[in-house]
Amino acid sequence: MNSIFFDSSTFFIDENINYFKYGNCFRVFNENGYQVGFISEEVSRVQKFLKNFLSKNILPFQFEIKDSKGNLQSLIFKGWTLMLSPIVIMNDKAVPIGFVKRNFKLFKPVFTIHNENNKVIASIIGDFSNNFFRIEDTSGKIIGSINENGMEI
Repeated sequence: MNSIFFDSSTFFIDENINYFKYGNCFRVFNENGYQVGFISEEVSRVQKFLKNFLSKNILPFQFEIKDSKGNLQSLIFKGWTLMLSPIVIMNDKAVPIGFVKRNFKLFKPVFTIHNENNKVIASIIGDFSNNFFRIEDTSGKIIGSINENGMEI
């Protein structure tokens, strides 16, 4: 599959406003302002109903990452949870290639990124108050960041 989606190291995400917040749709741009794809979330009728009564943190979600031609690139999935459930990352054939786990920290969130063999390959450390997260490899070297202006890897 020929795709330019993952050819970039900097991405800008533009959320399409959905007034009822039953699903999310985001356009993905590279550092040159070219739209390389989009991310969408499909929400069932049951989930639409439950979102009015339950915290969104316990509801499942699935995001489809597609290139600008509509070809599936990756899936991000989390099932029903009451606590800290891992987020599964899958390739275009829905085969798990890794997952993200949230570690319980009181004030600053820490997420660990694992490969398909459950080996930690990176961490996401941040602060919800200023919407900035840094991505560190296992040696502590900063390899990327996520902020309200975009994501750089």
